[in-house]
Amino acid sequence: IGSRPPRKTKKSDSKSAAQKKAAASTAAASKRSSKYRGVTRHRRSGRWEAHIWVRETGKQVYLGGYELEEHAAEAYDVAALKCKGKKVKTNFDVSRYSELIQYMDTISLEELVMAVRRQSQGFARGSSRYRGVT
Repeated sequence: IGSRPPRKTKKSDSKSAAQKKAAASTAAASKRSSKYRGVTRHRRSGRWEAHIWVRETGKQVYLGGYELEEHAAEAYDVAALKCKGKKVKTNFDVSRYSELIQYMDTISLEELVMAVRRQSQGFARGSSRYRGVT
């Protein structure tokens, strides 16, 4: 009866856990469509879109479509600061949003999302939050 080759043990693995994690993160980054957090490129239009996951609702919120990748990243940052607090990882330095941070406590997340979407290209001005109503 044929013999099997010896099995590798965890100690004999050539890559450490840290090396595997680093390789996985660089592979994931190369598959991403943007270098910024919360930003993706729309397949058909080629515009940059910003999205954020809101933990309280368990849903992803669309923040708008932008011509420039940096504008979409700023939209994500503003929403992340409102949803997740001042300690959240942002695309740009938090000092960039110092004036907005003071104002954020006075508005709801829904109002902030609508304001951010109004800054995007391709958002109908003056539309209602209700479907079919302008």
